[in-house]
Amino acid sequence: MRRIYLLTAIAVFLPARARADESDAHYKQCLAYKQQNKLDEAVQECQKALELRETAACHFTMGNIYRQRSQWDYAQAHLEAAAKMAPKSAPVRSNLGAAYLRANRIDDALRELELAVQLDPKDADAHMNLGTAYRQKKEVDKAIQHLKLAAELRPNDAMTINNLGVAQRQANQIDAAQVSFKKAVELKSDDAEFRFNLATTYRRKGQVDEAITQYTKAIELKDSFAPAHYDLGIMYEQKRMHDEAIAHFQRYLALTSGKNPKMDEEIKAKIKALSEGTSENPKIKKK
Repeated sequence: MRRIYLLTAIAVFLPARARADESDAHYKQCLAYKQQNKLDEAVQECQKALELRETAACHFTMGNIYRQRSQWDYAQAHLEAAAKMAPKSAPVRSNLGAAYLRANRIDDALRELELAVQLDPKDADAHMNLGTAYRQKKEVDKAIQHLKLAAELRPNDAMTINNLGVAQRQANQIDAAQVSFKKAVELKSDDAEFRFNLATTYRRKGQVDEAITQYTKAIELKDSFAPAHYDLGIMYEQKRMHDEAIAHFQRYLALTSGKNPKMDEEIKAKIKALSEGTSENPKIKKK
């Protein structure tokens, strides 16, 4: 079993009150370093605090520092320790669930996140992460339920609204998804992913010109957005604007060449057909 801290010989022989005071001092210094984004120093101070005295707060902080550093095993270990010491803490359960979700431990994530929202029904992060977890389990109705709650709690958070739209699109609720994506774009107009998602709803509804507008804005914001180039190629192919279609298919190939050989060959064949004027107007593939 992983040991996440070691007791020092000096700490063992310090009086309990002195150990507690010294531990608190190191913990306060850890929090100061964390606020300054000096994560290495924060870890060192928190480690010293834990060597002197274990507390749920210190384990919780360490877990979140390791989450920031994408060191998921250590994050889980510390957050699990915090949960044992503070089993009814909503923030601890919520953050542990988020760590499990990032590690793709979906069932564990669901358990912790459901407990978090029982302890604090207004935990927007827990509701949003529950939405993500249930989407991965393909339980889309539950995903939408939690994402709607997250959106009600954070009505001006573009990412939350966008994630709700993604779940609604997955449930084939295209009109509702379009409303969500439009709001996300209104809140954060410079996000290429939000523009792309909005474009997919226009595409699904056969609104080709509106889709082209949003795909174009997406690649203006992020020219390396390969799926937007591919979809634009499809849109222009449908409109029989072959030169534009070819340009976007070529850009897509340049960005993705070698990642999917079968797809590469299909796109090359499409470009050849468009160049020779033999491509037929295809049906739009739905996402």
